[in-house]
Amino acid sequence: MNSNNTFDHLRSPNKRDIILCTLLLMSFCYELPLVEITAYDRFNPRLFDISLLVAALFTGWKRNKKLKIVRIWEILTGIFVFSAIISFIALLPIQYGYFSLFFAGKYIETLLALWIMTGLAWKKEHIENLLKFFCIGMIFAGIWGLLQLLGILNSERYLPNGTKIVTQSGIILATFGPTYFHSGVMGAIGTGISLSLFMNGSISKKIFAPAFLASLFLATFSGSRAALALAVFIVLVLIVKNIKYIAISTSFLFTLLLIPGVTQFMQDNSVTIQRIEDTGSHNSIERRASANYFEVMANTISVHGPSLVAVGGGFYAVPMPDRQGNMKYRVGYGLHNIHFFTFEQAGLAAFLVALYFWYIVIRTGYKNKSHPLGRCGLGISAGIALFGWTGQIFYHGFGTENMISAQLILLALLLYYSPNESAGEATAAPEKEKKKSFTYPQLKN
Repeated sequence: MNSNNTFDHLRSPNKRDIILCTLLLMSFCYELPLVEITAYDRFNPRLFDISLLVAALFTGWKRNKKLKIVRIWEILTGIFVFSAIISFIALLPIQYGYFSLFFAGKYIETLLALWIMTGLAWKKEHIENLLKFFCIGMIFAGIWGLLQLLGILNSERYLPNGTKIVTQSGIILATFGPTYFHSGVMGAIGTGISLSLFMNGSISKKIFAPAFLASLFLATFSGSRAALALAVFIVLVLIVKNIKYIAISTSFLFTLLLIPGVTQFMQDNSVTIQRIEDTGSHNSIERRASANYFEVMANTISVHGPSLVAVGGGFYAVPMPDRQGNMKYRVGYGLHNIHFFTFEQAGLAAFLVALYFWYIVIRTGYKNKSHPLGRCGLGISAGIALFGWTGQIFYHGFGTENMISAQLILLALLLYYSPNESAGEATAAPEKEKKKSFTYPQLKN
C-alpha cells in the first residue's frame, strides 16, 4: 500500500465502481443531447446530475479525509453555502434570493463528485483508463463542434419559454453549456490530458490523434482567448525540457500550417483568432489585467458596505449601479477574475481559502512534475490560476454549469493517485517497466 497511508484506508474499486465512475467522468462531454431533450433550464437534470446520483448510491466510495484537496474544498464549500443562506435570508430580494440557494446546491453537488472520485483506492491502470474514456468523450464533443462550424448542426440554445440565448456569431459551443469558454476550457484540458497519456505510453495513437485534434479544435475555435492560451500553456509545461516532444510538437504544428488554406481557414472561421486580432482595438483584456480590479472592488464595497467583506454580495446577484445610476442585479454574473470573484461571491474568507487551495494544488503538481500526468496537472492548475486573472473559467456561474466539477475531478486524478505500492518498490522497478508506466512520488498531506 502507499507508504504515506493517504489511500490505504479506502477499498479497491470493483467492476461496478469503475463503470459508474467512468460514466460520471464521461458525462461532462455529452450534455447537449440531453439538454435538447429536456429543454435548457437551470433546474432540468443534466447527464452529470443523473450520473452523479447513481454513482453516489451504488459505488463504495468513502470520504478521503487524508487528502488535502478534499479538506480545503470542504471548507470552501461550507463558506459558500453559509454565504448563500445569509444572502437568501437577509441580503437579497426574494426574486433573486433563490439563485443563492441554487448555486449553493451546485457547490454541494461538486463536493459530492469530488468525494466519490477520491473515495476509492484507484490503481495506476484505473486512472489511465478513466482519463482515456474522458478523451473519447472529447472526441465526441469535438466532432459535434466541427459539425456546428460547418453549419450541419446548430449551436443555438433556448430557454423553455422560447427565448433565444444570445451568442456571438461563429461561437462553437459543442456539446457543453451556453457559454463559449465552457467548450474552450474543456478543450484545453483535453489537449493536455491526451498529450500526457501519449507521452506516458498509456494511450494508443488511434485514440490520441483524434482526441488531441478534437480538443485543440475546441480550444482554438470556441471563441475563448483564455482557453487557447491555456491549451498552449499546458502543452508547453508538458514538453519543456523534453527535446523529443518539443521536436514532435513543432514539426506537427509546422506541417499543419503548411497545408494550403489552413491558416486562412482559421482566420476566417475561428472567432478566437478574430478576437485575438481585435484585442488592440476594443477588447477588455488589458483592462482586466490591470489594477482596475482593485478600483472595482473598492467601489463595490462602498456600495454594499461591510456585509460584502463578511459574506459577499449574494452569489452572482450582486447589485451594481447601471449607467443611469439605478441599482441592477447581475444574476449569474460577476467579476471576470476567478480570484476576486470568490470575494464578491462569498466574502473575504472565501477569497483567502481559495488562494490557499490554488497554492496547494499547484505545489502538488510541482512535486509531481517529473511524470507526464503530474506535469499535466501542474499545467492545468497553474494555467487556470494564471489565466483566471482575466476570465471566469472556474467556480460556479457565467454558464460554467458542471465544468468546475470536471476540473476538480481531473486535477485530483492527475495529481494525487498512485499504484498500491511503496515508493521504494517503484524505484526498484526495471528500467523497461519505468518507461511504460510511472508511480507518483508519495505525497505528505
